Amino acid sequence: MTSKPQTQSLNCSFTVPGRHPTNVHITIKPNTDPKRSGSALLFPSQPLSSFLDFPACTATVTALSNYGYAATYGWIQFVREVPLHPETTDADSGVWEHDPIPITADLNTPFIYFGIAPTLFDAPFRIHRTDMEWTSWSFLTYIEDSVMTKEIRPIFGFEWGFRVEDGEVSIKVLRMVDVSEAWESQRDLLEEKFPGWRFGTVDGEVMVKEGG
Repeated sequence: MTSKPQTQSLNCSFTVPGRHPTNVHITIKPNTDPKRSGSALLFPSQPLSSFLDFPACTATVTALSNYGYAATYGWIQFVREVPLHPETTDADSGVWEHDPIPITADLNTPFIYFGIAPTLFDAPFRIHRTDMEWTSWSFLTYIEDSVMTKEIRPIFGFEWGFRVEDGEVSIKVLRMVDVSEAWESQRDLLEEKFPGWRFGTVDGEVMVKEGG
């Protein structure tokens, strides 16, 4: 019998100019209880078995000494779905796409979650478990003056996802990504999709430390 993947976790701390150190705790675990995770609320017509074994991602921001405007951040997420047998699919598969939540899909905002110490949560699944690999890049970002201007800079990014093969779901390894390289590869997409917003490069004064 194949063992099911266990919970993965990653901790980091960061400091951006003008603010105090802030912690982030990331967990990726199998969605074993769709009622508790809320998947059944989003898709009530689906049997609970549809959600099982797919990953549930939670990234919690904890501001140690700041609050209010000084603890305001935003999560921006991109996803890419690649078929394991590309010769059987259309040519547009495998490209990165911006990933909002449904209620903000038609709004001019790049954030999947935004606010004071915002928590990122996502629990993707596929009804038809066709052979494919799904990857997400999730970026924590900040606005230098908190909520005054529409200029966003990245702090860090992490990768997670899942793979489906022969109907079996396996959860990908959680890892940090090179934020400069990954963010730069998505800036054109952001600038085209969200007019009126500006997307800056990584600030060299931002400090990120893994572990802790």
